[in-house]
Amino acid sequence: MSFLRLTKIRPIVLVTAAIVLWNTVYLERATKALIDHGQKIDPG
Repeated sequence: MSFLRLTKIRPIVLVTAAIVLWNTVYLERATKALIDHGQKIDPG
C-alpha cells in the first residue's frame, strides 16, 4: 500500500468514526428520554 493511498483512506475512517460516535450519543440520549417519560425499554 502506498503512502498516497493511506492518506486517502484516513479521512474516510475519521468521518465514519464521527458518525458512529454521534449515533451512539444520540441513541443513548433518546433511550434516556424514553425511560424518563415512563417508556419501558427491552434491553435485549
